[in-house]
Amino acid sequence: MLTNLHIQNFAIIDAIDIDFKKGLTVITGETGAGKSLIIDAISLLIGSRSSSTVVRSDASKAIIEGTFEGLNDEIYQTLNELDIDTFDDTIVLRRDIYANGKSVFRINGVSVSLNDIVKVSLNLVDIHIQNDNLRLFNPKNYLSFIDDSIIIDLVKDYQKCLNEYLLKLKKYQNLINKKEEITNNIDYLSFQLEELKKANLKV
Repeated sequence: MLTNLHIQNFAIIDAIDIDFKKGLTVITGETGAGKSLIIDAISLLIGSRSSSTVVRSDASKAIIEGTFEGLNDEIYQTLNELDIDTFDDTIVLRRDIYANGKSVFRINGVSVSLNDIVKVSLNLVDIHIQNDNLRLFNPKNYLSFIDDSIIIDLVKDYQKCLNEYLLKLKKYQNLINKKEEITNNIDYLSFQLEELKKANLKV
């Protein structure tokens, strides 16, 4: 779970630290107070697309840092693959977003790629927004609800098998078409032969 969120020089936010306890945390405030910015910051922390416009106008970079506890086996496995150590069942994700649009990701102080952050965060954070349920009715979104590293590998295998099947299906269809063409030619030639026999032609 997310236990601490540090945001600095992000949009209208100068610097804030939010501690989250076990159970339900509710953030309230008037419209425009910046509630949605906190969700935006968490989204950026786990790999959402960013731009230089999120950096506070008088700063060179924005910093978003989250501390997470209660890691599961999948996260430990991914961290081991990335050769990243953990301390007291805790990891810290950090993203620095520069005014030139460049981003730097870190896990426990180790620089990582966007893909690495996404792999780790898949088992850390789920973000749901208003009207999220409407996505359930769009078939284009079905895979995104179940995608993980295993599913993605299976999809790649499926796509490979599908491509092979389509190639073989095309070859098969070509053979069927060729067979029909040959059969039609045989029928036509047989008809001509019979007509020639009936004509009983003499030299």
